[in-house]
Amino acid sequence: MERAAQGSAWSRASRLRGGLRGLCRGLLLLAASLVAMELALHLAAHLAGERLESGRDDAALLATADLAVYGDSTPYGYHATTSFPAELAYATGLSVVNRSRPALNSTQIAALMERELRDGSPRILVVMAGVNDAWNLADVDPDLLGPLGAWRRWLPEPRLWRMVRIWSKAGSADEPIDGTRPRRGDWSRRAETDRVLGREGVARITRRSIDRILALARRHGAEVLFVGYQAPGWNGSAEAVGELLAAEQPGRFVEVRSGFAGREAELIQADAFHPTDEGHRIIAARVRDALALRGLLDRPRTSPPPAPSPPVPAAT
Repeated sequence: MERAAQGSAWSRASRLRGGLRGLCRGLLLLAASLVAMELALHLAAHLAGERLESGRDDAALLATADLAVYGDSTPYGYHATTSFPAELAYATGLSVVNRSRPALNSTQIAALMERELRDGSPRILVVMAGVNDAWNLADVDPDLLGPLGAWRRWLPEPRLWRMVRIWSKAGSADEPIDGTRPRRGDWSRRAETDRVLGREGVARITRRSIDRILALARRHGAEVLFVGYQAPGWNGSAEAVGELLAAEQPGRFVEVRSGFAGREAELIQADAFHPTDEGHRIIAARVRDALALRGLLDRPRTSPPPAPSPPVPAAT
């Protein structure tokens, strides 16, 4: 009996050890799979970035350009065959370089401008930025994020977690417009940031970026125009940018939304936000008129570019 009991105890211990080894192997396999998926998402983002980069004007052209446009997907020309920077060049005869890129928030756009223009700038800078501040918090100073900023001081948000969270909250869409147009009760990243930061919290992020861009322009003797958006944006995020610019930068603000009123079906794509080709021409005409009103279409640079400044560290 005693030997049988010992054998039974040994058998249970052996099974327990085997189970623990299996659990450890399973956890290691799960961890390895998650790491592999995270790396795959980073690789996919890099490849997508390379593809997007091919659609941007070469940064080397900035040295001889009259005007540079920085912004997000709208000035980039997302899902259109033209862009308002291209139409602006055609309408004015100016040398225009478009360095916009989809999904950038205003912090990333300001940082990009500081890196690319540290040694000099075209005499005119046109900026369309801020709509993505409502959901893209990458590279934003944690001090501006309140409770959302605590863990961001030390760790980035994994792309895998971000993807799962968006899918679980937003769900899929049968049509493109269903995935982008806000509906009653829909989840959005802006709802999350609004809940924690409030509208003024998001505005602080945009305001900080505007200050950085204006400081850069002053160093180089460049003129700056901030262009509003053509549609309200998700939950009014683009509308909020326009209100901020109209209130705090009225002399530099170019309002474009009124040019789309009543013609949204013709001028706005099915995603309810991005302009069609004709919509880009409307924006270009508004910017051209703003440049003419300020006498910038043929005004030479009022001061020479400063001496090269020390390199600006890349944002992490």
